[in-house]
This record gives sequence, C-alpha cells and structure tokens, in this order.
Amino acid sequence: MKMYSFAKIKALAATGLIILSAHFQAFSQTYQVNGAAVDNGNGLVRMTTSSASVAQTASAWNTAKIDLNQPFDMSFEMFFGCNKDPLTGGDGMTFTFHNDPRGLNAVGDNYGFLGLGGGPKVTPAVSIEFDTFDATSTGGGNEIPADHIAVDLNGDVNQDPAKGGNGFIHFTGISGDATVQAINGGRDLEDCATNSSNYYTVRVVWNPTTHTLQLYEEGVLTMTYTNDVVNTIFGGNSMVYWGFTGATGSAANEQWIAPEGAIIPWECTVGTSCCAPFTVTPNSPSTICNNPITLSVTGTYDSYSWSDGTTGSTTQILLPGTYTVNVLQLQQPGNVSCPGSATFTITPTGPTATLTGGGTFCNSSQTTPLSVALTGSAPWRLVYSIDGVNQPAVTNIATSPYVFQGSGTHTYSLVSVSDNSGCNSNATGSVTVDLYPGIPVGYDTVFTAPSTANLYVKDDGGTYNWYDAATGGNLVLAGDTSFTTPILNGTTTYYVENIGVIGYSYKNVALFNSSDVTSPSPDPNDQAIGFGPNQCYLEFTPNSNFILDTITCEVNVPASTTTGHVTVYITPYTGAAPYTGLETIVKDSINITVAAGMHQKILIPLNYSCTAGTTYHLSYGGNAQTQTIMYNQLLPVNAYPLTNDPELSISHYFSGRPGRYPGLFDWRIKVPSPSSSCGRTPVTAYTCPKAVLSGNAAVCNDGSTTPLSVAITGRPPFTLSYAIDGITQPTLSNVTSPYIFQSLPGAHNYSLVSISNADCNGTVSGTATVILTAQAPIGHDANFTAPSSVLLKVDVTGDTFEWYDASTSGNLVYTGTDYPTPVLNATTTYYVNNASVISREYKSVALFNSSDVTSPSPDPNDQAIGFGPNQ
Repeated sequence: MKMYSFAKIKALAATGLIILSAHFQAFSQTYQVNGAAVDNGNGLVRMTTSSASVAQTASAWNTAKIDLNQPFDMSFEMFFGCNKDPLTGGDGMTFTFHNDPRGLNAVGDNYGFLGLGGGPKVTPAVSIEFDTFDATSTGGGNEIPADHIAVDLNGDVNQDPAKGGNGFIHFTGISGDATVQAINGGRDLEDCATNSSNYYTVRVVWNPTTHTLQLYEEGVLTMTYTNDVVNTIFGGNSMVYWGFTGATGSAANEQWIAPEGAIIPWECTVGTSCCAPFTVTPNSPSTICNNPITLSVTGTYDSYSWSDGTTGSTTQILLPGTYTVNVLQLQQPGNVSCPGSATFTITPTGPTATLTGGGTFCNSSQTTPLSVALTGSAPWRLVYSIDGVNQPAVTNIATSPYVFQGSGTHTYSLVSVSDNSGCNSNATGSVTVDLYPGIPVGYDTVFTAPSTANLYVKDDGGTYNWYDAATGGNLVLAGDTSFTTPILNGTTTYYVENIGVIGYSYKNVALFNSSDVTSPSPDPNDQAIGFGPNQCYLEFTPNSNFILDTITCEVNVPASTTTGHVTVYITPYTGAAPYTGLETIVKDSINITVAAGMHQKILIPLNYSCTAGTTYHLSYGGNAQTQTIMYNQLLPVNAYPLTNDPELSISHYFSGRPGRYPGLFDWRIKVPSPSSSCGRTPVTAYTCPKAVLSGNAAVCNDGSTTPLSVAITGRPPFTLSYAIDGITQPTLSNVTSPYIFQSLPGAHNYSLVSISNADCNGTVSGTATVILTAQAPIGHDANFTAPSSVLLKVDVTGDTFEWYDASTSGNLVYTGTDYPTPVLNATTTYYVNNASVISREYKSVALFNSSDVTSPSPDPNDQAIGFGPNQ
C-alpha cells in the first residue's frame, strides 16, 4: 500500500506570506505543466512518479515571463525521490530559462535528457541541471558518478567537445573551475532519510549588470556562471520563459518542485522511512479582545514554525484570524523528522458594526438615513469616515441600529467599533450618497412689480420643461433653458426639470472574497504582503463608459505608526500589454490616519472616468509605514481575460503570482443608467421690496409720541433708512414688515429714504406728519378761608374755557376765563378745558389717480412729462 509523508523546512509557504525587496522582481509560482508533470497548486508540482514502467518527461513553466534586464532572487525546494540505487533511481531535473517557439508547451526528451535535451530540444535556453543518475557508463557527457550540477546551453545536457556538443561550460565554484561538480557536501538527493527532514533548498540569483547567474545550495554559494545570455543566447530579447524540466527512464523517482518552505506530499511505500500520522492539538484561547493572547499546542516537538514567522513553541498574536503551526516530530525507525500541523481560528470577542444605506438624490440639501447595525453590549463607540476622512468618534450609543444622515455626493465607511466590553472589533460596510447628474441648476431673479421676469437654468445640454407647480400643474414652457414670465405683481416660483436625467448604478467588480479576511477559515494561500505598484497590478478595458468610484486598500501598519501614505496609479495606454511605462498618480493619500500595529482596510475615493475601448493600468503602493497587502484569488491560468462583468474585461495582470487575481483591487465602479425624473427644481422671481410710510397724527405738547408704520413687500430681511425733517437717520438692518417706530415728541415730518434686501434695492413712498394740538389752558390755584367762595383763573388767550367738577365727564359748572366757585368748606379741585382746540384731518384733494402708477394696467394717456411752472 501507499502512504503519504510530509516534510518541511524554514518558512511556511502555506501562509502565503511573501515579503519582497524593492530591488528584485517578484514572481508567482503558478505553472503550466506538460508531459508527466502534475500541478498540485500553490506552486507545488510533481514532475515525475516513482514508476519505472514507462519513461517520463516533464516541464513546468511559470505563466509569466521574466525580464533578464532586471535583477531577480528566487528560492525553491526540490525533492528527488527515495530510490537512491545507482541503477534504478533517476534521472533528475533542471532549472531553465528559454524562448523555445513552443512557449509554455515546450518539453524535451526523457531519460538522461532531463526533459530538456534530445529531440526536440528546448532551445534557445540556459539551464542549471540537477542530475541524479550516473550516465558515464552509457556514454553520457558532462557526467560524474555522484549527484551533480552543471550549466547547459540550448538544451544540450551532454556538452562534451568530443561528442560535438557546444563546448565545456565553466563556472566558478567554491573549489574552482569545473565542467560539472557534485552536490554541495556530497549530498545524495535521493536519500529519503535526509529529505524527510530537510528538502534540497536552492536559491538562484541573477545580476543583469555583471551578467552573473549564481546558485546557492542550502544557503551556500556554490556556483557563479557569467555570460551576457540576453545577447549571446536569446538574441537581445530579455523577456524569457522560466521553470523546470525533469525526466525518468528505466530508472525512476518521484520528483517535485515547490516554493521555499512548502510541504511536499511525496509518496513512499511501507518499509521505507515514512512517517506515522499524529495529531497536533491546539492549546490556547479561541477569542481575542484588545490584548495579545498566546497560542500553543499540547506536547513537545523538535521544531515549530508558525504562520506569523515565529519559530518557538508559542507565539503571541494581536488580531483575530486564522493561524497555523507546523511541527516536526522525530520518529523511529529511521530517525526521521515527521511533520504535523494545527490550525487556530481566533474570533473577536467584541462587537460588530455593519453600515448599510445610501442612495441617489436630486440635490445636496436632501439627506438619507444611514444605518449601522451593532452587536455586543451598549454603550458603543463608533468611528466612521466621509470620503476617507475619519470623523470624530460617536460615543455613548445606547441602541442598535445607530442611524445618522448622509448627504451627497459623499462616500461613508466604518472605521472602528467598540462596546461596553472595551473590545475593538469588526466594522464593515461602505455606502455612497450620490446626486443625479443633469439636475437643473436654476437661477432666481428679481423684478419691480408689476413686470415680467426672466428665469433661466445652467445649460448642461439637457431638455428643460417649466411648470407652475412643484408636482402636476401646467406646463408653461417646453424645451428651453430660459423662461420669460407673464406680468407678475408679486414674488412667484416656477419649477423646471431636465427630462433626460441620467442616474448611476454602483457595482463591485473585483473578485475579492471577503472570506479571505473575515471568515473563520480564510484561504491562507491567498495572502501576500509587501507588493509594490510594479509588482501587483491589473490591466482592464471598459466595454462602456463608467467611473472608477473607489478602491479599498489593505495595509499592514507597524506598531508605532499612526499615519500612513497610499498612492493609487491609473494609466490609460495603447499598445501591447503589459504596460511598462511611468505610472500616473491619480490619488496620493498622504498622512491618512491608521491604527497602529494592525492590518486594516483604507477606502480611497477616486471618481476616475474610464472611456470605453481604452486600456487602463491600475495599481497602488504604500510607503514604509503602510506596507500593502494583497489577497489573491486562485484562478486557472487560462481564466484570462476575465469577462464575467459586462462593463469591462480584465485583460492582463501580474501580482507576482500569475494565475491569481490580485484581490487587493477591491474596487467599485458606477455606471450611467437611465433614471426616472428626479423632480423639479424651484426657480423664483422675487419682487424688489417696496416700503410705504404712514401714521399722520397730532399730539399734545407734553412729550407725547405716536407710532409710525412702514409696510414692506418683498423677501425679508430688509435694510431701511428714513429721514426726520429731511435729515437721514442711521440705517436699520434685519427689518421685517411692518416696521413700526415711535415719533419724536413735538412736531416733525417723516419720510423714507431707501429700502433693500438681499435681492435688490426697492422703492419707497409715503410720508408722516406729526403736529401739536393748541396749547392747553394754564390754571392758577387760589387760597381761601372757609367757608367762602374763591376765584379760579387761567391765562387769557381769547379762547373759550369750560370748567368741570371731574377730570373726565362730570358736570359743566362754568364757561369763561375766570370761575367764581360757590361757597366752599374745604379744599376742592376743578378742571378746565380749552374748548377752542380743533382736530384736523389731512386729505388729498387733487384728481391724481394712484391707479395710473400702481394698478396692473395703468392708463398710459394719463401721463405727461417735462412741463414747466407756467405750463
């Protein structure tokens, strides 16, 4: 029977964590396989099996070419099987660059040709061979009995001058020049006892400046080959295919290639050094609040490798998520280090917040409720952003949902939430409140009644209809940007609408799977950190015009950081993909607020217009404080172009891992779509103000005053000025109608000077005259000795005086200037009145008809201008 054994070394590729230097190219490990090769995903390829019943040939080519004008530095694990018999174990593999016309389908012959040479060869090519079979007995060139390395050109794996080959390939090794050299330390690459605890790790480094190709075995530099291969081998073309070839013949072995640190599921049979299965049991909390927790496993193992890079028996984590640990356990027989693993799913203890709502409206004065559904325990503390700018925290939220008003055009997204437990947790959701484009922008006007008024709207190319009511009503003018009203006597509002209003629909077009971040079991192979804009991009072509509305950037923030920097590039271009020129900055978000020591999403509004038929290059990158993170979607190589969205096709990509969609492009577009009428925009003709003064009166000369009134028409507030006896008084502001003020004591003439409001200056009319009544009598008290009569007197003015025994009503007791009282026995008061005072009424006696000026239809025949005093 067959069993499956697993081995590992160094970092865990299962986490997908890739930190890339800015000085080297980044590469995916997704391959197209040919011949016997089988793609196991995640960069794992089984090249050949251990079956000797059929000779096998295999190749695995990376789906993205490499640029030899640029430096690179890549590492791999290689597994050469368990059969180290010199006659039955073989044959080996190569690491190869080529530009064979067959491209990704290129493969060579089996046996000692290692899937590279023979007929047909893979050529032009430069290869590093890893040969596990001693072919000296069969006449093979470039051979030694031990497992060995060599450099091959143009598919020639037997480079012996005596056999007509291409000549010796010299490389500088640790021990000097040689045409072929043994594996470092004399290692037997087919020894399972060694391979189960330590795969053969190779590192290949290319320097285009010095034209040197270097090979490191297990971290030791063992080969340096110098050649300007771009010009001498590839005819000046620096873009080449790269990957692996392998073969077996009558000798066979199971052979694999894998990313550095990968776990290879190699097969073995009972009796060899296979591993017995064992269980690694997690021993830690399953939830996290704001403080770190420690992850550990039950039992003791020989080595540990955590998905966060820790190599001790425990690791501390700060955030919820899925974590893995791989361990090695020494087993007998064979003294083999056998692998095991455990997965930790850590969920947040705290609350969640989910934002929903949004909409499209006619104008910016309209608002819509946005709702945040909350879980956890009150009170909550919530932070949200508007257009990427964090707003002040909302505290002491007592109930769920929390509802606030949004207006257009703005994008709202949640930033953080905490509850009564004090735990910060997941805040998700983004909504946009938008305005319909094409809504008429109306301009109010002013006029002096009675008159017509000219109303108009900004002409944006629409078709505008005018109505006399906000809904229903009468169509007063069709299809024009301006409207001349009929004669109006007062402020009047009309309503205009654009019958061709176009709205927007919003759509997320990325393949981003939120479960990669938030689900209890995200795909760990979808994660990679540290990609720059040149290493992670998309190229897409719109099928119709749309607006690239927002992009959500995932960043990794150092513990001491509170602000960061993310730059988004969008470059339209023509020509063949991929785009290689200077990228255009569309949004440079500097000093954005970030939470220290966290992975987090940053929503960046773009509002970038994309034109149908144009190809765009889209990427983004962070600075040292905000290291960009991407979550890839595993896709077949032949999945491109992506055409599942009718609005666009994604034609080219490169995330450093071809065959995967760069999920960091969690982007949203808004697409024009027909919309029903948005409603009518009010446009108003305001009358210029009019002010009329009234309030003629007669007052006594005793300090009395009287109210004067100014009636005003038009839109308040008003600014008013009036004069007293021709002298203008201080201007009055914020006046409303009617404006009433008190006259001064004494006789004065009052007149209006000006009236105005925010619309215009108006007209004034009317005067008020305040006069004094005739002088009241001045009486003289008198003394007497009771009982007696007494003579009471007033100043004689020639008027008629009446004497009364009461201040009001009472009895008329005497008429005359002096009043002899009857016999009085005590002090007594009488009251005297000037009966000659005459009250006057003011009256216009001309035949002037006020309707000639103010009526809706004055008589034009009543007017004459320019008459002199004698006329």
